[in-house]
Amino acid sequence: MATNQHVADRLAKTVIEMHNITKDRLDHPLLPVPVIRDLKGSHFQVLHSGIQSMQSMPSATANLFFPMGIAISYRTYIARTVWNIKYNKPELWITPQRYSNTTARHKSLITGAFNRACMEIGMTYDEARASTYETLALNDNIDDRVMNELERAMMTNGFNYEQSLKDALRHGIHGKTRAKIIADAHTRLSNSFDKLTRDIPIGNMKERFNRLQPTTISASYSVNYDKTLHETLARMDFLSHIQTLPLDQMRVMIRAQLELDKE
Repeated sequence: MATNQHVADRLAKTVIEMHNITKDRLDHPLLPVPVIRDLKGSHFQVLHSGIQSMQSMPSATANLFFPMGIAISYRTYIARTVWNIKYNKPELWITPQRYSNTTARHKSLITGAFNRACMEIGMTYDEARASTYETLALNDNIDDRVMNELERAMMTNGFNYEQSLKDALRHGIHGKTRAKIIADAHTRLSNSFDKLTRDIPIGNMKERFNRLQPTTISASYSVNYDKTLHETLARMDFLSHIQTLPLDQMRVMIRAQLELDKE
């Protein structure tokens, strides 16, 4: 049985293998074939993405993402490696959930191995870190980090934003606590916007929505994507602004914004 480090290294090897494939086959770099072999450790294993997923994810994402390997801790999907076709570079999608101490160690091994593999193909450490996304789009299907984040943002961003503003108005809390509530809300929105836009070419979302059948997904998703981006930026701007104000002015601005949002 392989060690858990060997399992993490096997997942990261997909980065090097796909890098080599894209160099050798510039005319048609992606093939629906596994780029690694499966490997099992102690409650930890890596599997190649299935042929069906390799064929369906590029089509569903308008030739943006190509799935490579999947990591499973116990019976839980915790990470997958994906090739960003448009930008010709790897991505690591990893669960934001910690689960057990053992699974947390598995996640740490994965991120370390991924960073080393990225640097082996010429990326910097910062570039490798920037190519790591926390997402729940991990099962071996066509779900991707952008659609996963869009659905999450549509359901929770507005509620969390409003709740944060209300929390910042609570009586009896320290000024620094109010400031931290606002700063944390801004960070959450910034992270969401980053997941929705980083390394996503302009027009990709509209193209992928146009490819889908109306029975599969509503055309309103395209509108909701643009709306979500606009609302997220507006909320971030407001939170950035009120962080520069004295406490009394901040509270007045928050109350005014909450009233406007009711209309």
